Amino acid sequence: MQADYSVEMGVGDPTVEVPWSSPERRLQYVDLRLEPRRVQEIEEARDFPELADFLHRVNAAGSFQTVKCDVWSSTEIEPAEEIFGGTHKHGSYCDFVFCEPELRQSFLEHEAFMRRLVELLTKAPEIPASVELVLRRCIFHEPGMSGCAITCFVTGFGGDDSQARRQWAIALTLIENALRQVASS
Repeated sequence: MQADYSVEMGVGDPTVEVPWSSPERRLQYVDLRLEPRRVQEIEEARDFPELADFLHRVNAAGSFQTVKCDVWSSTEIEPAEEIFGGTHKHGSYCDFVFCEPELRQSFLEHEAFMRRLVELLTKAPEIPASVELVLRRCIFHEPGMSGCAITCFVTGFGGDDSQARRQWAIALTLIENALRQVASS
């Protein structure tokens, strides 16, 4: 599995907000740490049980809380993705933040955390999947502070959508295990 991280905290880069809602309020933040049963309110979790399991386990671990997610499938393979040999990809992203308020504000802690995650993930079995961690600015509307969030992109590749989805599910399990290992160290 390929794993890497980057920092996108410049002017104009995407920002994570907690809590958030879409303009029409059809979609909004759900605190799965406090109300894990509400995972079924998240359309992507209803459609992809692998994601629902990931969200349950990450929020139950105690170190993080998820903020937002999405899932997609595509046959558009970028030149850098050709190394995986697939014609299809299945991917997702999940924004998450540390639960501890003082850790939420530490750029250095986030960067060190992502570095340790990538080091651990590069030791995982070689599968046609990738993980990209992106450090972003985060606005916490309650209690009104700013800090950092991590966006985790996970993509699986295969000869058809079902193969790509299987690789994505394996990669989700690997990142979830790595998150718990690094958080406990």
